[in-house]
Amino acid sequence: GQTGCYEEALDAYRQATDLYTQVAGTWQNQVDCLYCTGIILNELERYEEALTTFQQILDLYTQVTGTGHQQADCLYCTAFILRTLGRYPEALTAYRQALDLYTQVAGTGHQQAICLYNIGNTLDDTGMSKEALDAYQRAMDIYRTLPDTQQDQANCLHNTASTLREATDRHEEALDTYRQALSLYQQVTGTGFQQANCLSNTGRVLDDIGRYEEALDAYRQALDLYRQVTGTEQDQADCLNSMSLTLRKAG
Repeated sequence: GQTGCYEEALDAYRQATDLYTQVAGTWQNQVDCLYCTGIILNELERYEEALTTFQQILDLYTQVTGTGHQQADCLYCTAFILRTLGRYPEALTAYRQALDLYTQVAGTGHQQAICLYNIGNTLDDTGMSKEALDAYQRAMDIYRTLPDTQQDQANCLHNTASTLREATDRHEEALDTYRQALSLYQQVTGTGFQQANCLSNTGRVLDDIGRYEEALDAYRQALDLYRQVTGTEQDQADCLNSMSLTLRKAG
């Protein structure tokens, strides 16, 4: 299976790294092998080992000038793993360090924006909604200057709306932001699942404020889209569950 292939690849990369360390002038090869090792360890959910590997790579890069971009990539991967582990303060620090480095490298707008988007997600994880909204807005500002980022912009808007939804007095803003996100997703093929999520969350907001008929309409649209995407049985069930709760409220 896939795990077996990964294990074999991991072993090969480790042997290669060991051999490269014995050969002069193969510094870049060593780093490349370590980077692939880190990615595979992450895939295998061996997170602690992956973190150690990315730290090794970072240590190697910091000894070489002009590697700001590579150092930022390392920190980004580190942050991603730390967030997966629920180590949010450490993840935030690593994301911010990555962002600082990316801003010093020309042509890294996309990387800067995705750092800010993930900073927003991490802040939202810890209930710092005001700061999260600010990070999403900064990400949006960058994405709007870049071509072909409709889906990235939509992701930002969707998560902004979900953060607004948690704030009791900002339902209308949340609804408007979900609509904007949906409109952008509709411009991108293969985003049926994301469109369905938008509609399902729109339904929840409408339900919260007692607009039951509109909520039911949003849920039905979401359900239609979920049914076109494989592996969404739980999403479909959640949608049907939400619909039945709303129908009971609507009497």
